[in-house]
Amino acid sequence: MNKKKLIRLFGLSFFSLGIIFLLNAGLNFTGAFISEGLFAHSFGFIIGIVFLILGIIIFSTSSLTLDNRVVNLYDSINENSSLSRLAKKAVRDESIKRDVNHLIQQLSFGNFQAGLGSKHLIGTPCSCARGKNGGRVFYERVGEKGYKIVAESSKDNEQQIINKLREIYKHKEYGAA
Repeated sequence: MNKKKLIRLFGLSFFSLGIIFLLNAGLNFTGAFISEGLFAHSFGFIIGIVFLILGIIIFSTSSLTLDNRVVNLYDSINENSSLSRLAKKAVRDESIKRDVNHLIQQLSFGNFQAGLGSKHLIGTPCSCARGKNGGRVFYERVGEKGYKIVAESSKDNEQQIINKLREIYKHKEYGAA
């Protein structure tokens, strides 16, 4: 059983315990009047409310706190000094850096059409995810669910990255995808 399902089961268990405590508290609600045994049964009532609230919180936040990645991303930008230098130059601009980080996050979720979508680079095994603010992330598929980030750029130095990638992969034949 994966972590997400286990945490949801845990939250559902807390919620169920809260309901059980509330039902066993023995409170009688009649219109606007609560029975005189309120103080005798208030401990069970309070425990029930606490379990109920904890269950709701755990269950509802389980999807937010866990890693939702669909694919595995590997950063290989530093394997080539030219690509690394161009990437550092591109992400000096904060809006480009945010765009690149957003694209990488979306790629890790399996969203290859984030921003303005992705385009295959003819002559390479790489594709380029294009952000709305000019950020670019170049990636290559590695295995069934793995992708290697090979370069990052801005719209301004995109052609330099494309030329470098074509130079790196020129000894192999790659068609359009």
